[in-house]
Amino acid sequence: MSPDILRDPIAWLLTLVGAVVGLVQTGFIGPLWGALWATSGDLFTLVSLGALTLPPHIPPQGPTDWAVLAVGGLFVAKVGERVYEDFDKRF
Repeated sequence: MSPDILRDPIAWLLTLVGAVVGLVQTGFIGPLWGALWATSGDLFTLVSLGALTLPPHIPPQGPTDWAVLAVGGLFVAKVGERVYEDFDKRF
């Protein structure tokens, strides 16, 4: 395969269209969208907790930071399990 074909925008477009068509025909997009929609609140909670709340406590400086990280970790595990169960149910 020529390296020029990897840089061709038409090749990229056709590859993307082929992938999307393949996913639609296998029934992957519908369940994925349904699972994302059903768990959007939980996903927002996971992202905001992981991006905004926990990072200031890493690395832990004292017992309070350890407590925040422990409880945050349990909460992330609980919400993550709920998201996983919904995805598993839909697929």
